[in-house]
Amino acid sequence: MKKKSLLIVSMFLLFLCVRAFAASGGMKIREDFIAPKNDFYISFHLPHNRIDSGSLDGQSTYFSPQSTAPITTLVPSVNGAFGYGGAVGIKGQFPNERYAMGVELAFARSQHDAFWMRQKMDASLDSLSLNLYLYLWADRRLQPFVSVGITTAELKLQNGLLNAGIPADDARYRGAGWNMGGGFLYYLNRYLAVHSKCFYQNIRLSSIRNFEGGNNVMMDPTINTCSINFEVGFSLRVGR
Repeated sequence: MKKKSLLIVSMFLLFLCVRAFAASGGMKIREDFIAPKNDFYISFHLPHNRIDSGSLDGQSTYFSPQSTAPITTLVPSVNGAFGYGGAVGIKGQFPNERYAMGVELAFARSQHDAFWMRQKMDASLDSLSLNLYLYLWADRRLQPFVSVGITTAELKLQNGLLNAGIPADDARYRGAGWNMGGGFLYYLNRYLAVHSKCFYQNIRLSSIRNFEGGNNVMMDPTINTCSINFEVGFSLRVGR
């Protein structure tokens, strides 16, 4: 039911963006606005992150003997949540000025409610992504785009790492993956723009940080997660 609700909200936001796209003149170039040919920008965004996986069932434990003191971690179920993030990027138009490419380094953090055996716990998700963007009709105020990128992430579960059955530290699942999505960028003026984005993200959690000096212990098997997320935000163009 939650997945259906998220899909409906995402489709509604996409519908609003398409309506705005049509109202702005479709593919016609806006003569009252000159889009920047090259951008260096700083952006701030509010993402909604989900962490979906059949392995995150909220009742299992993960045992790893690959250390001098074998560790056990709780495997929670994790609810979706809003967070915050920022990015820096560059964007440049192609010679025909109708398309543009962009590269962006983005960070995001979100706080989640997690559950293990119906016991509520605090969890957080930190991610760092390197994304490549293709902007269509880059000479207009409203620019649809598609994106693809790679991501590293850490899922932290408060008091989720056990020593002899007793909580000893936070469990920190770490991994990497990829993402792809699309959305719309709208220039309010030459220096300020807003955007909305919906994207699919796939992350494989493949290691756990041990309390023994903080070293990583590789997981076998790994935990594969996938989710459909969305974000809204704004960006500030730096320079002339």
